[in-house]
Amino acid sequence: MQQFLDSLPTRFNRFGFEIEMMAPKGLTRKDLAVAISQVNVGSLPNQTQNANKLLPIFYPQSDVLSDGTQLETLTRGFEIRDYLGNWLFRCVDDVTLQFDLDEASHSSPIWYQICAAERTLLDLAEIHCNPETKIDTVLEPIARLFNSEIQKGDGHVYALNSKSGPLMVAVPHLKERERACEVIIKPVACAEISSLQKVFDHANQLGFFVPKESALHVHLDAHLFQNARALQNLVRTWIKHGQRFCERAQTNTNCTRLGPWPEDFISLVLDRRFADLDWRTACHRVNETSINKWCDFNILGLFYPFAKQPTLEFRVFGTQLSSDRLKECAIQCSQFLDLALSNS
Repeated sequence: MQQFLDSLPTRFNRFGFEIEMMAPKGLTRKDLAVAISQVNVGSLPNQTQNANKLLPIFYPQSDVLSDGTQLETLTRGFEIRDYLGNWLFRCVDDVTLQFDLDEASHSSPIWYQICAAERTLLDLAEIHCNPETKIDTVLEPIARLFNSEIQKGDGHVYALNSKSGPLMVAVPHLKERERACEVIIKPVACAEISSLQKVFDHANQLGFFVPKESALHVHLDAHLFQNARALQNLVRTWIKHGQRFCERAQTNTNCTRLGPWPEDFISLVLDRRFADLDWRTACHRVNETSINKWCDFNILGLFYPFAKQPTLEFRVFGTQLSSDRLKECAIQCSQFLDLALSNS
């Protein structure tokens, strides 16, 4: 398998991964982040075991409430960077992981989230708020910006309003959310995938396990598909081979936020006239459809405003805590994209 990976076409020789795990009772995602910070991945000749830095971060989450309202949040996570300051791994929350958490247990106030009705407000909080700060003072930088005061509510709830209305609120996590852990791995070369086994070794030693709703996501570079004709062929290839792809991927039937593309998107892209559109026009037309990222094959990374680093995301893989599993997924994704390009 490694020989195959080393010979993959250079156009698809880097893979980013997201692996959803769960900490055992008594541990949190910080415990895994601390262990991972000792991992040396890659081929930097001067990188030493203690060169990595562990930094607390806020990480955005998006959840849909029972009434259909979309709730935007920032949750506490951790980022591991190399000695040059480049990020290597992130250990963050994932709101889709629910089943294995104890509803009767409550998180410590040091584990909290910042909630707002608009993503732009949380962008502001992500820039100005310090994830190492306690819940009662974390909103103070935003309060100063708006010349406002933080209001304390019941149960360690801290709200911030402007003169025009609510801004954001900091609230403790419910039911052990600090145990949920999505490990995000920066894009790595084919030959580096085997070294990621060190991450899984740490996870297994700490007792981390695959939660009921877990999924494994794979990201690949998408710039070759940023033209209307290539996109049309990519969509055709998925419609023809997607079901078989998912069968091979051993999709977890308990995983949420999966499913097919919406019909309005498919109808638009498969129209024979779509292939003749310039890319700006094609993106505008696609953004008018109901396409979203919560599907089997997420292609939103092709389009503005998501395309700063254009990627395709395969979201259907069942999770195994093994680098061999990452290799299998990398092979399957690269083979599919090669097929889609050959049809262009």
